[in-house]
Amino acid sequence: MEESGHELHIAAEPEGLEVGPIVVMVTTRVILPIVAAVLLIFPIANRNVIRYEMEATVESGFPVKDNAEAEAATKLNNYRVVDRAAGVYQIPVDRAIDIMVAQEKQNADRRISNVLPK
Repeated sequence: MEESGHELHIAAEPEGLEVGPIVVMVTTRVILPIVAAVLLIFPIANRNVIRYEMEATVESGFPVKDNAEAEAATKLNNYRVVDRAAGVYQIPVDRAIDIMVAQEKQNADRRISNVLPK
């Protein structure tokens, strides 16, 4: 660029500042307070979330329902001694159904054999 016979040079003059102190200043005055705020706020917010979850589950009854369903599934699918002296045992419902079907089949076979001529 020329201006009336003279060249004009545009350039940045060094200001004499080192990058290191600027980085330290930005880190200590901006980044560290943000990190500290996050570290302080997160546990408080998390505590509130847990409290709201507990209140919601108490009002809705979902954990109680889940526990009841799990307990029912355990009763339906496991063996257990109810009263050994009386000979009462709990068996899985599928096994009980199989036994009942087999017994009814035997009873039906007997009834049929009694009706049919020999």
